[in-house]
Amino acid sequence: MNKKQPFKKPLIKAVEVTPAQTAQTKHSFREVEVIEPSETLDKKGWVNWGGDNLYPQFLWSLYYKSPIHGGIINSKVTYITAGGLQYSGSDEEWNMINKNGRSKHTLTELSESFALDQEVGGSFYILCKKDILSKKWVFDHLCFELIRPNENESMFFYSENWAVKKQDEKTGFKQYVSYFNRTSETTECVLHVKSKARQFILENKKLTSGYFPIPQYSGGIDSIMTDIEINFFRLAEVVNGYKGGSLISLNNGIPESEEAGNKIVKDLKLNASDKRKQGGIAVTFSDGKDREPSIIQLNGNDLDKRYTATETGLLQKIMISHSVINPKLFGVMQTSSVFDASLVGDFAIFKETYAQYRQKSIEDALNFANKNLNGMTGEISFADYSLSIEAQIDETNAVSQALNKMSPLVANKVLESLTVNEIRALGKLGSIEGGDVIASQQPATFKKEDDETQIIDLFKNCGTDVSNVKIIQSQEFQGMTDEEIINDFFTLKFQSLTDDQKMILNLIKNGESYDAIVKATGLNPAEVSKNYINLEKSGYIEGNEPTQKGLNEVATRETIEIAYTYEKKPNAPDLVAGGKSRPFCETLIELNRVYSRAEINTISGAVGRDVWSYRGGWYHNPETDRNTPSCRHYWKQNVILK
Repeated sequence: MNKKQPFKKPLIKAVEVTPAQTAQTKHSFREVEVIEPSETLDKKGWVNWGGDNLYPQFLWSLYYKSPIHGGIINSKVTYITAGGLQYSGSDEEWNMINKNGRSKHTLTELSESFALDQEVGGSFYILCKKDILSKKWVFDHLCFELIRPNENESMFFYSENWAVKKQDEKTGFKQYVSYFNRTSETTECVLHVKSKARQFILENKKLTSGYFPIPQYSGGIDSIMTDIEINFFRLAEVVNGYKGGSLISLNNGIPESEEAGNKIVKDLKLNASDKRKQGGIAVTFSDGKDREPSIIQLNGNDLDKRYTATETGLLQKIMISHSVINPKLFGVMQTSSVFDASLVGDFAIFKETYAQYRQKSIEDALNFANKNLNGMTGEISFADYSLSIEAQIDETNAVSQALNKMSPLVANKVLESLTVNEIRALGKLGSIEGGDVIASQQPATFKKEDDETQIIDLFKNCGTDVSNVKIIQSQEFQGMTDEEIINDFFTLKFQSLTDDQKMILNLIKNGESYDAIVKATGLNPAEVSKNYINLEKSGYIEGNEPTQKGLNEVATRETIEIAYTYEKKPNAPDLVAGGKSRPFCETLIELNRVYSRAEINTISGAVGRDVWSYRGGWYHNPETDRNTPSCRHYWKQNVILK
């Protein structure tokens, strides 16, 4: 007589199962969790960041778990802070300021923490504390993942453990007033510096609120998470030998209830989902051959090949999300020696288009806090940092060394006998089509005197005198578009003024009288006078005129534009006795004008030559006794008021 056998649960140890389907049930084991930077107001007064209020901790997990992502951030912090801080005032005053009172950390040390937080989370927090004995303010770093603001950002809440609901002394819970809401009785306050937060739509169709900044690399978070998962897979492959992609059939009967079946699935899923148990061997016990579990490979166990295919392009996506110009700057994708000639120019571009803007947000914050709280008179800034690879590049290029030992006249004669591609090779640039002909046999462009006269005449008939414009920011032209410069100008703009002060500053800029300002703002004269004093004390106005700093602060996209000037490089030495610049350089320096991009491009089209790169032949630097493939001048890209 056949008697129905009771279902016997197999004993299972460390098995990986992918989604399985039977005639009755489909169970999906592992799901990708969507981590979103949602912002919700907690009933206790602070704004939560993320569904579980742990989104910043998630950002740190990406930094620690992904070697590519973490390595890029570490390199950025090095390039931003490695030069250290410097001061425009006296050494004695700087030593006292940098020492930072009785704090455990100097300002130089704190700047590294600020830079790291800025790269990971898009913002940093400065804790300002008044020393009761010296009456001076000292500064400290508050980790951005431990801070949450209130609804109007007048208060900041600090906790060492946001994972728990009950916040008290056990979690180190504290409240700090905002720097801008401090009073004469305040002894501790927080200065929050962040890039401008932007709204965007979340997966649940809700908008973010804009309290927290969006990390610069946010577009690459999916790729970073994929990198982390692949690393866990590689580890599992090495330790356990394989990672299953299998269908398991349990053949000793159907579970007596849905609850019993779910319990078995849960046990399987627990082992399959734990990253540290992936792979391994399945061990079962059954009461007969016909009742043993059967395992069907769904994919031929070729996940290693599939993962390898997934990795294709992954590194590039992470690099793009970090705005990486040259991967070799960040120690990756090295197909040759790290001392690559292209690194020199690419590092310069990186400093101009990225590092300097990150540095400025830290510099502005330290200057603002020290001047207003401690009466500091000088300016704090980051010292320049270079890769120091020029020597290694030249040592690999005997021709470059020989040229540098020649006089400029001899060097130019040698160059005339080289092909275009041979000259490009001196700078380790790739060959170009048609470049295997001698450079001196190429069609002449600006070499003839009448060509140079033509371009000079064109510049004389356009542009605006520099004295007629207000320049509020300048940098060397490195090929960025006007829109990119404007975007960068506003991205990390450090805004420290109240709405009333901004309104007053704008009215002063427009030439309004004191009485007109009182009427326009609706403030009483005492309040207007107080704001006047604060604006002058902070360096935004002088007399009744806005300073350069003031103009910078109130600039908007509608009031600025980009213009170009031709100037002597700040680090270029003067000409030696009897030396003379080219007529082109002499004329443009004497004209002292600003030009629009359209004007310069029009001139380039008229003469059939890229004017942006027309900076002369080889120049011999008398201070370094070296030749350089351009003159002592360069184009500058300026943000000006319309």
